Amino acid sequence: MSRSHRVVSLLSREKNLVPDIFSILSVVSASKAIVSYVLTFIENMLNLDSELNDEEDATKRVLLPNLEALICSLHCLFQSDSATKRYGYL
Repeated sequence: MSRSHRVVSLLSREKNLVPDIFSILSVVSASKAIVSYVLTFIENMLNLDSELNDEEDATKRVLLPNLEALICSLHCLFQSDSATKRYGYL
């Protein structure tokens, strides 16, 4: 989903879209497949940002304003006992 810089620019159209995607990581009942999809989405965004270098600011415009939501969601994921047991993280 986030592998194209063209798609990344669309993510900023809806203010809550990216934080809502990140918040899925904090949902205790989220399946392993859904959590994996969100983590892949994040990885794709970071990879795209590094591939583009400073040629395109679209990924930074999407990621930076939502960095706190990402960190909080990751924190919830890794602090959750059920996530650790379900997904084998940590």
